[in-house]
Amino acid sequence: MSRRRLAAAALAVGVALTGGIGLGMAAVQGARAQQRDPYAGLDMLAEALHAIEQRHVAPAPAEALLQGAVAGMAERLDAHSAYLTPEQRAEFQDRAEGGDTGIGVRLRLDADRVVLGQVTPAGPADLAGALPGDALLAIDGAPVTRLAAAEQALRGPRDTPVTLRVERAGIPQDLHVVRDTILERSVRADRLRGGVAHVQIDAFRRRTGHELREAFDQLESEAPLSGAVLDLRGNAGGLLEEAVSVVDLFLGAGAILEVRGRGGRVLERHTAREEPDDRNLPLVVLVDEESASAAEIVAGALQDRERALVVGTQTYGKGSVQKLFLFEDGGGLKLTVARYHLPSGRSIADGEGLQPDRPVAAPTVRSEAADAFRAALAAADLPDSERAALLTSFDALAETRGAKRPPGSALPPAARVAADPQLAAAHAWLLDQ
Repeated sequence: MSRRRLAAAALAVGVALTGGIGLGMAAVQGARAQQRDPYAGLDMLAEALHAIEQRHVAPAPAEALLQGAVAGMAERLDAHSAYLTPEQRAEFQDRAEGGDTGIGVRLRLDADRVVLGQVTPAGPADLAGALPGDALLAIDGAPVTRLAAAEQALRGPRDTPVTLRVERAGIPQDLHVVRDTILERSVRADRLRGGVAHVQIDAFRRRTGHELREAFDQLESEAPLSGAVLDLRGNAGGLLEEAVSVVDLFLGAGAILEVRGRGGRVLERHTAREEPDDRNLPLVVLVDEESASAAEIVAGALQDRERALVVGTQTYGKGSVQKLFLFEDGGGLKLTVARYHLPSGRSIADGEGLQPDRPVAAPTVRSEAADAFRAALAAADLPDSERAALLTSFDALAETRGAKRPPGSALPPAARVAADPQLAAAHAWLLDQ
C-alpha cells in the first residue's frame, strides 16, 4: 500500500464518523483557519503504518492498526472516552436498552485501581463468587489498567468463559465466569413500616421512568403512601432521558439540568412539566460512592430544587456526557462531548461527586451489618418464631453473599431496615414528617 493510500485511509477514520456533525471537513477547515497544517499528523501516522507494514517482523492488517490508533487517541483524552469495535458498539447500545451480555458487574475506580462495584444477584459473576469491592487485577491474564478497557474486555458472546484475577483482603484469587445475557428490570419497590415506599433503581435503562410510575401505582393501589425512599446506591448511571423522567415525576414545573459543551455552550436544556401523576410525597434519596452519572443527576437535581433530602455518602463524581460516533464498519468512538449542570448551575466534577445533606456511613464490613441487625431484631416486638426466621435468613445471606452492603431486597422489609443504617436514617426521617 502506498503512503498516499495510507494517509487517505487514516483520514477516512475521521470523516467516517457519523452523528450529526461533519467531523472530517470541519476539523480540516478549523485547522486551516488557525493556520496550521491539518495533514502533518496524518503524515506521521502514514509513515508509522508504512514502516510497520514494510519492516515489522510479522504481518499486521492496516485496518487493525488504524483501529489501534483511534483507540490510542481516545485513551489520551479522559477516562470515559474509548474506541469500540463493532461487537463492543452493539453491546454498548444493547446495554443502554436494558440488555447486557456479560458477567453481571459494574466497575468503578477506587484511587488508581479498577474494582467491582455492583454485582448482579444470581448473575454469572455472583455465582462465581465475585464480591463488591474486589480489586480487578487481570482479565484472561491481561493486566487491568483502564476502566473503559476492562468494561469492554468483560463483555462477549453468551456462553464464553472469562477468568478474572481479583484481590480480596490482600489475597489474589482467580474466578472462572461464563458470560450470559443479563436482563432485569431496573426498578424494585416495596413498602416499609408506616406506609413508606422503598424504591431501588439499579440503573437508568430504557423504560426506567415508566417502571417507576408503575411501581408507585401498584403500591398506592394497595394502601396510601406517607413518603418514599429513592435508593440510588450502587447505581452507575445510564440513559439521560430516563433520569430526567424520574426527576420529572417528583417535580412540578422548573429546571432539571443543562448539558453544556465546549466553551460552556448550552447543548440541551431539560425542564420538568407538571403532570397529573406527579408524586408530591416527602422524599429521601439514598446515595453512596457508587452512585454515578445519571444517578447523580437525579440526586443533585432534587437536592438543588429542595425537593428531597439526600442521605448517605459522597457520590462517585461523573458529570460528563459521552456521545457515540459510528464508523462505516459498525465500530464507533465513545467521546466525552459535554458536562452536566444542575439547576443551581453547579457541575458534577469528575472524581468529586455530590455531598449528601445528611451523611450516614454504611457498614464497612459484614460483621457491622450483622451486629446492627441482631441488635435491632432483639429489640423488635416480634414473635420468637418470626425473630428466629429472620435471623436465619440474614445469616444465610451473609454466609453465601458476603457483600459489604446489606443485601437489599433479598431481606424482608423490617430486617432490611434493621441491617442498613442508611435506609434506617431515611425511614426515620420520613416517619417524622
